[in-house]
Amino acid sequence: MVADDIRTKRKIQQLGSSTLAVTLPADWARAHGAQKGDELLLQCDESGGSLLLIPESPEPTDDLTTIDADALEPAAL
Repeated sequence: MVADDIRTKRKIQQLGSSTLAVTLPADWARAHGAQKGDELLLQCDESGGSLLLIPESPEPTDDLTTIDADALEPAAL
């Protein structure tokens, strides 16, 4: 799974009589340090139609965000 790939197809597999499973792309697992036994968070979108997969301890990033408060209405602050 290349960083530019945002979609990949996976098959749902049945494990036992009542458990379904989906595998993770190996590149994604390596990039996030995911290993057997780790826990992941699954979050549904507002409509319940999509799931977001989140490593339980996401790596912090050095991204910096600046908010121009002068452009906001007083109620937004």
